[in-house]
Amino acid sequence: MTRGGIVAGGGRVQSRDRKGRRRRVRSRAAIACILVAAALVLALGGPLPAASANHLTHFMFMGDIWAWNGASGGATSLVHGANGHPIGSPSSATQASGFAYVESSLGDSKVVFMDGLLQPGKNPWHEFPQASSPDVAPDGSKVVFDYWNMSGNALRVYDAFSDSITLALPGAFAGTWSPDGRYLAYNRHPENHPLNDGFYIFDTQTHVETKVSVTYAGESGSDSNAWAPRWSPDGQWFVVTKYVNSTGRIEIVKVQRNGTGATKVYDVTPYDISDVRWTSWPGGGQGLFVETVPGGGSESTISAVATPEFGAPYLIARLRRSSFGFGASLVPDSPFGDVGTDHPYYQAIAMMRLAGIVSGYSDGAFGPADPVRRAQFAKMIVGALRLSVNEGLTSPFTDLGPDKLGDLYPNEYVAAAWKAGITKGTTATTFAPWNYISRAQLVTMVVRAAKEKVPGGLPDPPMAWTGVVPSSDPTHGANLRLAEYSGLLVGINLNGWNVATPATRGEVAQILYRLMRAIGPDTGDVGLL
Repeated sequence: MTRGGIVAGGGRVQSRDRKGRRRRVRSRAAIACILVAAALVLALGGPLPAASANHLTHFMFMGDIWAWNGASGGATSLVHGANGHPIGSPSSATQASGFAYVESSLGDSKVVFMDGLLQPGKNPWHEFPQASSPDVAPDGSKVVFDYWNMSGNALRVYDAFSDSITLALPGAFAGTWSPDGRYLAYNRHPENHPLNDGFYIFDTQTHVETKVSVTYAGESGSDSNAWAPRWSPDGQWFVVTKYVNSTGRIEIVKVQRNGTGATKVYDVTPYDISDVRWTSWPGGGQGLFVETVPGGGSESTISAVATPEFGAPYLIARLRRSSFGFGASLVPDSPFGDVGTDHPYYQAIAMMRLAGIVSGYSDGAFGPADPVRRAQFAKMIVGALRLSVNEGLTSPFTDLGPDKLGDLYPNEYVAAAWKAGITKGTTATTFAPWNYISRAQLVTMVVRAAKEKVPGGLPDPPMAWTGVVPSSDPTHGANLRLAEYSGLLVGINLNGWNVATPATRGEVAQILYRLMRAIGPDTGDVGLL
């Protein structure tokens, strides 16, 4: 189990959809077992909080779907994909084990849905090609999703009871269920509804459609463009993303179910991507979370919206490098010309690049087989761990060269690694920054970091356990044994792996990726909520 925060999935509000290529590693049967257990005790912790289908239960981190445990604040990796088909936009039921997500491929995507009925003898897994943006009904029996073909777009509802599509709403998209599972809220395409100043509620029993306006007091309908409504856990409120034509601002807006009381919650104009979700607290009450990606591109962050009694609302970072949709998944194509999607370290390298931890050469290559210098590794592991680096940091090492003001590499990065106990140097006063780091040295530094950062530490291997990597080295042997047993070396072919050989850029990316997954999402200061 790894620590986590309060988050989960859904479709993008304002999106530059990041699609990559990945492969699901866990079997569907295994995931089904996990999800059945999760319906009762999510992530071995506590029950799912009662909330709408948009409550923050699942989210993307390091390209995988994670499940949040509202009782313990921890998170567990749930669905892992790599090499071929990216996954994202998870959605879960609130009263059962229903679960859905999107799997993308070149030029297409499909919705994968596990219904919460778990009927004996029936396969709970369903796939819907040419589909995206799933939202699972609270009881887990149905899923609504966007569907498109040559005839146009439509919202579709699949019902596991009848094993059929029971509802289609042409021209509608971005559907979300009400907390009681009776109503759908959605948008309609502006080419058919040019005055896009609100969204729509559809009663699935009476088939009556009602429009909800999001115009501010004194504002005309032509001033508003509203997208992606999200239902509050108590069913009385919505949040939408609104483009204000008169000001050119993009704002998250809160509005009552009857279309009154539209007020600005937060201005997200500065961000390249923004998305919003509600959550309900186990002890009562409800709150908002916003995903943002800074203008110009960077890692996505999920933050809580704080609303003080006096003053403007502000964001409190909760999950860094995390996303509601595909912002923390693989990008559409490999970021490097020499690392194809079939490369054994592809996902690690691509995710390290997305997180800003590694970069390539000027010719667009990554050089996965190139050796790594000790100073380079210090910078990479400091970035992976999000350690603070500033001009005030110093270390006892005298061989780092002149400390140039305004340039933190290598002096301050090495100092940050030394301060965190990750490196002890080659001697008490030397670091050998330009020597290549050996595989054994790499593993030792990663194990030191893992012992401090992985919740609960690393599990000790049994006395009788024998690994593949030789562990007789008096300096690094115990760490090599511990790293192999605890899974930090997963993904690397360890047969004949010479630990005295310089570590490659690909190996460093793979091992740091495993370290970051073991540590889990960076939850920020959870004590503020």
